[in-house]
Amino acid sequence: VKGRTITVMGVGGAGMAICGQSALEGAKKDPCFCTSYQPLLGTCRCHGRKKMSHMTECQMILHEMDDHAALKDALEESTLLINATSVGMVPDVTGTVIPDKTLFHPELTVADVVYEPRETRLLREAREAGCPTFNGMYMLLHQGVKAFHIWTGLDMPVEIVREKYFK
Repeated sequence: VKGRTITVMGVGGAGMAICGQSALEGAKKDPCFCTSYQPLLGTCRCHGRKKMSHMTECQMILHEMDDHAALKDALEESTLLINATSVGMVPDVTGTVIPDKTLFHPELTVADVVYEPRETRLLREAREAGCPTFNGMYMLLHQGVKAFHIWTGLDMPVEIVREKYFK
């Protein structure tokens, strides 16, 4: 992500972690889209457009989730779009954070933290537009690896889990 623009949809727990790690790894710009009153790197209020930087050179820009013009501008500049919301997850599999499919471009990689279904509407439409895509299965796996170690003191047999569940 170094030197790139990454657009993140949602700044709850997963979104904040993604935004923070992107900034620490040298992202140039991180437009984040959220509903009002969600925290990002401390307490902030997403009202209109606010810029934040916190111990990095990354420019954090907060937008309301329904700011279509800002989303269009952000995606034109971005090489990575990450959905860090539950939109599109079971049971509401018809939802998507990008209702306008024309915003996808082949240089945009689209990731979704959702792991059920494995291909959300967002990922399907992005793939159909020529974008590389990936889902949240490996994020889920590696959270499990950490939790397994915390609870048991043992290393989880990752290869066995991959073979059984990640085909």
